[in-house]
Amino acid sequence: MRRRAGRPIRAAGLAAFVAIGAVLLAGCGEGREEPLPWQVIKVRGAHQVWISGSVPFCVGEPEPTISETTVRYEGKNVYIGLTVDLPPEPTGEYLCAGVERIVNATLRLQRKVSDSVLFDSSEDPPAQRWPEP
Repeated sequence: MRRRAGRPIRAAGLAAFVAIGAVLLAGCGEGREEPLPWQVIKVRGAHQVWISGSVPFCVGEPEPTISETTVRYEGKNVYIGLTVDLPPEPTGEYLCAGVERIVNATLRLQRKVSDSVLFDSSEDPPAQRWPEP
């Protein structure tokens, strides 16, 4: 008898937990995508380059990730654009002040890095990133 009485309570508790979770998630809003300015960290072989950028970050939020990479070739110039997927703007109390998160990507280019000039197309006009001007 005691066991049966506990089941509805557990079910009601679980339903309340799920409902609270849904409300909290709905209150977070959607993430946002932004261009990510980057720099060359290291050339890794003839066709690969390791690039990195930093974004504001609040401790406890989901990690930012690169959502899109665009590479465009024009002669010797290679225009690289990164888009980063950021969590929603924080609405509660988070540890955010001055915190940055590094986001990395290794790209394989169609031509040798040594024969290329790499530009960051997240800026207007695109900024030369390699070789350093």
